[in-house]
Amino acid sequence: MDLKNDYEATDTHYCQATIENEENGKNVINVSSIRYIDTLVKQDGKWLIASREQYIIFNEKEL
Repeated sequence: MDLKNDYEATDTHYCQATIENEENGKNVINVSSIRYIDTLVKQDGKWLIASREQYIIFNEKEL
């Protein structure tokens, strides 16, 4: 977490999402790697997400 001041910060997170869908009667698995850049604010002693940017780094379909 990068602090701007006592009440504002930014943070970067990475995740992998796997989603199974049906396309044309067949199961398809979609695997994505995602980066989130969050702008945080501190309210009542807790850090909250004020805004989020989302970037798809990698996306692949497995048939």
